[in-house]
Amino acid sequence: MKKKKIVIFVVILVILIITVFVINSLQKQQETTVVSQAIENEIFQFLTKTKWGDCVNRVFEGPFAPSCTALEFRKNGDYSWSTFSDYQERSQNGKWNFKLRNETSGVIYLDDGSIISFEKVGQNLNFLTYRSPDFLPAGEINYSALEAVLSRDSLPKIKPSEMYKKLIVNPWKKTNDFDLFMDPQLIIFYDNGRFFASYRDNTCTHEGYWSLDGIILTPLSDTNNCDLRGNTTASIAASNEKPTFEGDLLVFYSASYFNVEKDIGKKTFTFDAYTNSVRVTGEYSDSFIKNTPISIDFTFQNADNTDKELGRFEIKLQKLKPTDNGFTREGESLLLLGKDYSGIRLSPNQTHKDKITITPSISGNYINLEILLNFNDKRQSYYGRRGYILEIKE
Repeated sequence: MKKKKIVIFVVILVILIITVFVINSLQKQQETTVVSQAIENEIFQFLTKTKWGDCVNRVFEGPFAPSCTALEFRKNGDYSWSTFSDYQERSQNGKWNFKLRNETSGVIYLDDGSIISFEKVGQNLNFLTYRSPDFLPAGEINYSALEAVLSRDSLPKIKPSEMYKKLIVNPWKKTNDFDLFMDPQLIIFYDNGRFFASYRDNTCTHEGYWSLDGIILTPLSDTNNCDLRGNTTASIAASNEKPTFEGDLLVFYSASYFNVEKDIGKKTFTFDAYTNSVRVTGEYSDSFIKNTPISIDFTFQNADNTDKELGRFEIKLQKLKPTDNGFTREGESLLLLGKDYSGIRLSPNQTHKDKITITPSISGNYINLEILLNFNDKRQSYYGRRGYILEIKE
């Protein structure tokens, strides 16, 4: 009984330490957002003096037209954003504003809900999107006499998007213990375009920049060594991530997180191999231990607008060996479960639930848990799969 109390005390102490660390990190970030009105006016003049282009002075070779982006931020609060190659890829207009985090960088707010992290680098503009980070001056903007004298105070207020408000409301904690060699356990998105990430019980941390271009999240990590594979910088998500919110979960393509103020209780993983097709969600409470049964509550939800019929469902394990470039397979994969769901049809938003118990027969620090689901609709057959790397204890 005494040992159990000691363990509980240690767990509580660790949680308190992490909480204090997070609060200190939040305070540290908030301190960087205070800048003078003079600096704000200086950055306003910098952004609005010239048009911006990412193809200025670039030499292109090859048979295909380059993809070039042009930006213009006007003093009256209007902006334009266009991308073109041999056709018009993007044509966007609206209202804008900005907020500084220090004397040379901040975020630009657009009235479509976007928030783009930017930095003044000499006379150039770093504009963080997944396609065009660096812009050069591309010709001064012609202003009327009335618009030329407008100041930073002339910019309109911009209403933030719901996705932006959800991202910054609270820290996000990983919903499971999968892929911890590369995925952060904790992410904090700050409203000044910076983020904080913590890995493996805070043994490695880093910060970085983030932007939200419509529904596309673009994170850019500061240099770090948090990815245990080496020779690569850990990132919190893909450079063109399209996050979604499934209930209280923040879902990336390869990981999911929950709001720390709304603990979901169980460990969870969720994926949709074709973005909007059949979403597979698993919930479990126990640890993965060799030769020990573990129960997983699976939910299969039709996330498309057409009917789907489920097919074969499999769960496999594969032992992996880490290398400088990732992982190599060791031995053959082991089939833990093979089940036929043929005949189970799901209309849009309909779900099918199944409680499944598996017993891992191998152990190791790097085991690939592979989940496969075949399904079809009236157009074609689909072969969805997702792999997670986890530790299975002896």
